[in-house]
Amino acid sequence: MYQELLEGLKLNSIIESNNDKLNISTENTKSNIIAPSKKVALFSETNFEEDLIRKSYNKNKYFAENTTRLNAYDIVHSCIRSVVFRMLGFPVKSYKDSWLPVSYRTSLGSATHDFIQGTSTKFTELEVYLRIPSKNISVKIDCLTNDDTIVEIKSCTYSDYEKILKTNQARSEDFYQALLYKYLLENFLEESKAQDLGDRAHKYTLPKLDKYNINKIQMIYVCHELMAADKTLEESVVSAKNLRKLLKSKFNTLWFIKSILYPIDNEKYKHHFNLLEERIDETQSFIDKQLVPPMDNRFIDKTKCFFCLYKDSCKKYK
Repeated sequence: MYQELLEGLKLNSIIESNNDKLNISTENTKSNIIAPSKKVALFSETNFEEDLIRKSYNKNKYFAENTTRLNAYDIVHSCIRSVVFRMLGFPVKSYKDSWLPVSYRTSLGSATHDFIQGTSTKFTELEVYLRIPSKNISVKIDCLTNDDTIVEIKSCTYSDYEKILKTNQARSEDFYQALLYKYLLENFLEESKAQDLGDRAHKYTLPKLDKYNINKIQMIYVCHELMAADKTLEESVVSAKNLRKLLKSKFNTLWFIKSILYPIDNEKYKHHFNLLEERIDETQSFIDKQLVPPMDNRFIDKTKCFFCLYKDSCKKYK
């Protein structure tokens, strides 16, 4: 016991000596710890839900009130009405997420990107920012490999992952998003490279090359089942086992990652590129004219209503 005490005193002496050398004041450190003026309640699911509602409300409100340009989700994933309502500043009854775990899904998606981008050495450019004033749109490409491949990273649920494995096909909206990047990168490269990253410089980069010839799109899917709404916990466990069987690799520790490579022929996908261009121009036209797209517009998507913040405004404009 005395030996342990001596060793402890010796350790304290070394720490104090090092603090002197580094000019560290333990008194100053202690003074920076501010005692709360009142006791804080312990974590509970109820108060966490309240915090989550507040956070989602503030985040969605800030985004709705401060976006001045279109983004990739506006063109590929969103209903044209919700985009126009947002850009024209239509009122919102409540900015909170309709399904609160969506913010958790978003966090998982961000972590997925960090995991893939921060580990693989096979990408030549990361977080490539394209801002095209002439189209009033800004997008961000996950990764580029050389001058010919766009890489898009997506997280997905077990249910979606199972479909992807069985069909060996990407989700259509994800693929369209990558096609949008190719269209913008190759047709508006000079305009995009002339932009100033400003306060985005710490996390984004401008395209490095003077020319790109994108002839491949690589989709990388990373699956997770956390917070899936379509399965119970027991069903999720069964799904995980079945997915490994689909991959025919019982001992594959990276069974949750699947990459799909698409060769891109410009002529074959000409119709798709035209459709993307029309969607951008049509959306911007409604915004410029301050008009609400009619309900028979081809870019109306009623499957997006549940998550839409503008449901009340939409009902008023039949």
